Amino acid sequence: MVGPISATEHDVSVDLIITPDEVIACPAPHRPSGTLWDHLAPEKIAAIPALQRRETRR
Repeated sequence: MVGPISATEHDVSVDLIITPDEVIACPAPHRPSGTLWDHLAPEKIAAIPALQRRETRR
């Protein structure tokens, strides 16, 4: 088995893992408090219309 994988601030964990044989609940999922704008390059924001719309409301 592989050990724990470290997470960064922008990582989002899952609530469930579903396989053909079982459903595994993942306790205490991590959710960022919002969009981490400082992690997004201007080119990325320009390429995604939903981010463009949200950026104007920040």
